Amino acid sequence: MMQKTMSVVFIMLFLSGTLCCVHADVLADRTALESILGTNAVTEDFETLAVPLNTAYGIPGVDVLDATSVLVVNTMTVGPGLVIPGVAFSDLANLSWIGENIWGQPSRSILGWNYDGIPGHTITIDFENPTPACGLDLSILSVTPFDPDTFNIKVYGADDLGLIYTSPTINIDFFTRVFWGFHDDNGIGKLEVSSTMQDWSAIVDNVTFSTAAVPEPVSSVLFLFGAGYLLIKPSYRNRKTL
Repeated sequence: MMQKTMSVVFIMLFLSGTLCCVHADVLADRTALESILGTNAVTEDFETLAVPLNTAYGIPGVDVLDATSVLVVNTMTVGPGLVIPGVAFSDLANLSWIGENIWGQPSRSILGWNYDGIPGHTITIDFENPTPACGLDLSILSVTPFDPDTFNIKVYGADDLGLIYTSPTINIDFFTRVFWGFHDDNGIGKLEVSSTMQDWSAIVDNVTFSTAAVPEPVSSVLFLFGAGYLLIKPSYRNRKTL
């Protein structure tokens, strides 16, 4: 009976250790991202607002862009439903919605800006439900080759408070897009994408994430211990009655 008890305890410890060893890392490409998210993947591509070719709409006073946002663009009122539910883009101060071809963009995209003379600008990407992985395309607003910039990305946990990763400096060539993605089994609550030199953020496009809630590992561990207790308890009861 003791051997059975020890076996159950060993299995419980092994499984709980496996659950607690959270896997988190930077993703190499969209193929890796899509293999994690599967059919739960959704992408905000910023194509809803009909920005003409070779044009950018500068929209002042837009600090938050989400599915409920209603904006005034060149005297036209647009929204809600400009972006998909489940994600919010904030800390914009002002918004530029960018059309295809301008600043080398192959499709519509957004950036935040604030001409306050203070170098650097952050755009926060907040997920309504923590996502196990996310990814986005980044590029630089390069009016001329003399407007360089570098970026870093901070990744926060499911509670939006705990910082779980800070990227090294990201260098982006002029008129070039780069993919950046991250995976964390415990869930990602938000990203902060920060430029370091200019008054505008990185240009952001194709933000991919999961709409399904991430299961909590703690609950799974407690379930295992509860199940193990139920297995062990009858053995002790049987010993007592002998």
